[in-house]
Parts: sequence; structure tokens; C-alpha cells
Amino acid sequence: MHRKLTRSRNLVISIVLCGVTGSALAIDKSYSTKDGVGGDIKIAGITAYPSMKIITRHDDNIYESAANEKSSPIVIVKPAVKLLLEDNIKTLTLDYDIEVGTYTDSSRDNYTDQKLLGIFEFLPTTKLKMALRVEYLDEHDPRGTARTEGIGGINPLNLDPDEWHSYGIGGLVSYGSPNATGRIELATDYVTKDYDNNRLFTADRDRDDFHLRGTFYYRIRPKTRLLFEVRRRTFDYENDPVGAPSLDSTERDYLFGIDWERTAKTTGYVKLGYREKDFDSDLRSDSGNFAWESGTRWRPRTYSTVDLSTARRTDETNGIGDSIEVSEYKVSWKHDWRDHISSSIHFLYSDDEYEASIREDTRLRAGINLNYKWRRWAKISAGYRYEERDSDVNLFDYEQNIFDLTLDLTL
Repeated sequence: MHRKLTRSRNLVISIVLCGVTGSALAIDKSYSTKDGVGGDIKIAGITAYPSMKIITRHDDNIYESAANEKSSPIVIVKPAVKLLLEDNIKTLTLDYDIEVGTYTDSSRDNYTDQKLLGIFEFLPTTKLKMALRVEYLDEHDPRGTARTEGIGGINPLNLDPDEWHSYGIGGLVSYGSPNATGRIELATDYVTKDYDNNRLFTADRDRDDFHLRGTFYYRIRPKTRLLFEVRRRTFDYENDPVGAPSLDSTERDYLFGIDWERTAKTTGYVKLGYREKDFDSDLRSDSGNFAWESGTRWRPRTYSTVDLSTARRTDETNGIGDSIEVSEYKVSWKHDWRDHISSSIHFLYSDDEYEASIREDTRLRAGINLNYKWRRWAKISAGYRYEERDSDVNLFDYEQNIFDLTLDLTL
């Protein structure tokens, strides 16, 4: 309880600092300050967009377990507010949301998560763009995920879910006008993550991440650009795993690719290259692999959108192996059938190789959502999601069916 009160106090301080300094991880191109917002309230030049989601869910395998499967209804309440202050050359946004989850048949898994995000964008000229971002997270790892994969349903010590908090800060600078032959983009971010409970098992998960990225774009057609990108990421774990060598490491990416906009109703990018991961400890297995990233949005009609994406990336281990080589493929389709009725379908397939171990997983996730815009300020959604993991280590196999009914409210 003391930790929760301390973090709540820190959260209030963070909100004040964001509002005063406008300080704000590197900007995500998919983030828009106005996407998905409803009615607003204007106060002294600041526009506020409050919202509320209420989700009733049934999950037939809440621990993602191969044995001792447990089902439970879950009620999730998620109030949020977006604050926006902007003029012709700068934009400041502050997003805060809190998510409260209540498990009807497993009260030990109840949770309260919080997120605060501040972004400041500054465009002093048509050639120069700068952005700052700060983020605070106060969240948890549900039992059966992260450190407790495969054992969440067993839990012989009857532990609560692992709780953690993180702070992140970063920035981006881009120089070059949209129609210039060349443009350069530099980005950096720093994230520190610390676990708050179950310290006998979570202390070795605390870590600091530092990322650097540089991208050069070269325009070959009005809407098409070649790109070359270099990235460097360092992972610094505060405590070594008990009886095991350090997981501290450095990753480097060298990518070459192309991106395009609104060509034959598509927008997208393709990046190909090489990724290497070097551990500080000689007892860990360094690796070097072919890497790729690709994403395409196709709009055959104004009311229909198909998104395709794939990537090969390296994830940090949750305790098995030295790292995880992930090859992931995703597709989704969103279609507006009427002014007030829409649907979406999504599918994911992934192959996960745990380096320096015998474990290899394939993951499958598929789902469908039907949305009805009942009023301008109210949307009702019904959804179903199926998940499956098939592992060489049978302990990590699971199947899961999730049904959701969501009420999405705005002003």
C-alpha cells in the first residue's frame, strides 16, 4: 500500500511537471493527437477530451496455462482524459488513463493500472521538427505471462501478480522539408523499469534501456523515398539472475528500405538488414541475424482498410534462454458497413526461438469485433479472440477464448 501511495504521489508530480515544462520516448508515427476523440471541454485555451470504457469479459484460461485452466468473468473500467494545447507551430498533449480490472472468480488477480503520457511537438520551420516525450507507467504482469509463463495456474507460493512501474523520456529531431530530396531524423529514448513486489523473483527483471536511432530518407519520386537506418540499444539489468551470468547486452541494427505514400491506394514501408546482439558476459550467446520490418495499408474503398505487417525482432528473455528471436506476421481488416455499423478482423502468427535453449514456440491469435455507434457519444462493441501457443516445451502450451462486450463513452 505504501508503494502505491508513493507512486500516486509521484504521478501527481509528473502531471504537474508535464504541464509546466511541456517536456515529453521518440515520437511514434502512428500517434495522432486527435484520433479517436469525442466531444471536448475548453478551459483557458486547453481542450479536454474525457472518455470512459466499460468492458465485460469472459476469459476461459486467465493464466494461459496448459493445466489447471481457470476461467473467470472480468469487469474492466477505464476512464481517460486527453488534454490538448496547440497553435500554428507547437502542440502539447497530456494523456492520462487508469484501468481497473475485477476478476469475479479470482480476486487475487484484480488490478489497477495507470498511464501518463506527455508529448510536445515543435515545428519552427517547414524543414525542422522537434518532439519531446515523457511517459510514466504503473502496471502489472498478469499471472501466466512474462516471468510466470506456464506456471501461472500452478502458483505453489500463492503469489500476487508482479507489479512494476517505469519512467521514460526521449526526443526526436527531423530536418528536411517534406518535398526535399534528402531528410534526416534522429531519435533517442531512455526507459527505466522496476518491479515493486515478489522481489525474491523479480529483482533480476529491473533494467534500464537506452535507444538511439538515425534515419536518412532520399526521395526518388514525389511520394516514394529510399531510407537507411542505424539503431543502437543497450539493456542494463540492475541485478544479475541468481546463479546465472549477466543479461546486459547491446543490440545494433543496420537497415535499408523504402517507404511510399498513397501510391495505388497504398501507404507502406519495407526495411531489410542485419541485427546483432552482443552480451557483456562471455557465457551468453551473441547472435547476428537477418532482420526485416514491413507495413502496408491498403484502402480498396474509402470505407474499407486492410493492414499488413511483418517483422523479425529480438526480444529480451523472460527467464528461458539468452534472448528471443521473434518472426511475426499480422493482418487486419476494418470495414464500415453503414454509418453506424463497422467490423474488424485481425490475425497474428509468430515463431519465437529462445536462443541457447531447446524452447521454440509458435503463437496464433485471431479475433473479430462488431461495432455499433448507438449515439454520437456512445459506441457498443462485441468481440471474440482466440489465442494459442504451441511450444517444444509442453509446459508452455495453452489455448484461450476471450469474449468482450464494450461500452465506449465520450462527451
